[in-house]
Amino acid sequence: MDRVKQWIWRLIPYDLEVFLRCIFQPGFRKRHTAAATRTYRHITAMERRIQTGRKIRVIFFCYSPSYWNACRSTFEAAIADPALEVYLLALSASVVTEDGYATSGFGDNLAYAFCRTFYQDVINAYNETSGQWFDLESLAPDYVVLSRPYDGEVQPGYRSAVIAAYAKICYIPYAYCKMNWDSRMVYGCDFMDNVYAVFTENEMYRAMVERIFCGIFRAGWKQVHCVGYPRLDLYQEMENAPGIGQKTILWLPRWTTRGILEPSTFFRYKDALIEFTRTHPGTRLICRPHQLMFQNFISTGEMKPADVTAFRKLFTETPNLRLDESGDYRPAFAAADIFVSDTTSLLIEAFATGKPVIYCGSPGHFDREARKWARLMYCARSWREVEGALNRLLEGNDPERSSREEYISAFIKFGEKVGRKIIDFIILDFLKNK
Repeated sequence: MDRVKQWIWRLIPYDLEVFLRCIFQPGFRKRHTAAATRTYRHITAMERRIQTGRKIRVIFFCYSPSYWNACRSTFEAAIADPALEVYLLALSASVVTEDGYATSGFGDNLAYAFCRTFYQDVINAYNETSGQWFDLESLAPDYVVLSRPYDGEVQPGYRSAVIAAYAKICYIPYAYCKMNWDSRMVYGCDFMDNVYAVFTENEMYRAMVERIFCGIFRAGWKQVHCVGYPRLDLYQEMENAPGIGQKTILWLPRWTTRGILEPSTFFRYKDALIEFTRTHPGTRLICRPHQLMFQNFISTGEMKPADVTAFRKLFTETPNLRLDESGDYRPAFAAADIFVSDTTSLLIEAFATGKPVIYCGSPGHFDREARKWARLMYCARSWREVEGALNRLLEGNDPERSSREEYISAFIKFGEKVGRKIIDFIILDFLKNK
């Protein structure tokens, strides 16, 4: 049964699944149509109470440093525009129980500390002294910009259904979908019911979102736009920073070995990659794990805290090894000469750098758009294949280079100022109600 479920989740397009569920589960369509109608009524009420003569009030959420780049260029365009009054809410990455109580670590809000490095007027979502959450509604926002669709991972007062009652939600997905599984997470129905405007990563997903939410669920009022992928705004100014006399391998292991997606290669390849770097003096290895990886492996029993400590110590004390757990992945991307990557939301960005990518899996379950650029990566299903690709690339043998550069030039749009386009939409949408 599990294999049948995996086959369904991998191969059946998300919009087809929704259509079939509406046929065989009548309550499914009714529930989501009702939710879309409720959100529309909230939006209509908001538009009637719009006040003239004041700035447009926009709130951005920062969930953690590693997710911020999804909104970075949009936020920068917002704070530079005198028509907007901008707020930034930093949420702790700690776990929240269903009753809204902090389980651990809320005083150490990494997102808040990170945001303070580039914007002083940051709101800390959780007050450790009082034990209270910031009342977002008290700001009377017109728009709230979200980049993560996982309502279960935030305090109940910051969930989409609550926010949609008093503000228009603009959704900029943190991930670039490349398979059916991605789209089910990134555009999940329960979250998307509450979204007013969504900015998809490509035209294929714009059409899919319209079919599901504007068509099947009859939310024709929903604004679905494809103006480009905001993260690519950040690569216009990124300069390569290779190691002196070294070739840098950037390894991006996934956070879990479980589930229906390609599993993490961390345990399969960590010793081999370290040994490869040790025996190739002209190389260095940067390991940039998913922010949940070590925490997850400890919770599953696959690693002990002492194992994590030892791994970090090895990468700290060995000259040509580096563990990158910083908030911003761009410096590591700039330093990389070769990527060795599991499935990740950063895969399109690694490809967009123009540098060779060794993908530790198969693109067979990618969607039709992702397959176009994935065929220009080097796919490896074993260490032998990874090692062979590394040796060839280090020798300068990169047969896909010209095709990769041609594809990027034709289809990966840099300099589109996507963040500016999203802010232009917000301004025009606000003015239409005056």
